[in-house]
Amino acid sequence: MIGSDTIGKKTATVGDERDGTPGAVASGGAALTGYLVVRRALERSTTPDATGTESKTDATTEGSNGDSSDER
Repeated sequence: MIGSDTIGKKTATVGDERDGTPGAVASGGAALTGYLVVRRALERSTTPDATGTESKTDATTEGSNGDSSDER
């Protein structure tokens, strides 16, 4: 698996060849930031949390007898 250090190093090398040291810093930093943002977004979307959809649906349907009428 490719890690964040590999991505940062490879893009910094390309940036250095194109634009010198400032290009290396800019391209390496941008690629590393983008990689971390995408990785965090994927982790959040795939891991269940305590306030997931299951707990929300349980809270809204709790105590309901399935009758939609409002009789008392």
